[in-house]
Amino acid sequence: AEVAWSLATRCKRQDAMSLDSSDHIYFQALTKFWATHEIDKTSYAARDIAACAWALMTSRHDDANALRGLAEAALAAPLQAWSPQAASNLLWAMSSSVAGPKWPRLYTQLGQVILKSRHCTSTDLASLAWALAAAGIR
Repeated sequence: AEVAWSLATRCKRQDAMSLDSSDHIYFQALTKFWATHEIDKTSYAARDIAACAWALMTSRHDDANALRGLAEAALAAPLQAWSPQAASNLLWAMSSSVAGPKWPRLYTQLGQVILKSRHCTSTDLASLAWALAAAGIR
């Protein structure tokens, strides 16, 4: 997750199309990993799930199967494991996807994490509002 976040941060500063082939290979491997149905999706930290989703979408690797795997892992993670920032980053990634399905239960659960947290920032609230609107969830 840390490597994915680092590469995606570089993508954000440049055009994603300017990444070299080894970077694209890394993101393709990350996409395949999360799209695999055989992995145990219950053992990943909320922060890592959010970082991978954010990285894939920031680097323009929009894959419905990978996002499905990330959503399943997110729903399996305990709610208390989510920080407002991780929750808002994941919801932003899910809403930024053209390929992936929307997960109303995920938005409801992580939206509650953001709204109930004493550590919620205005950025987290703005990201939540945008994600809900972009996903068409009321």
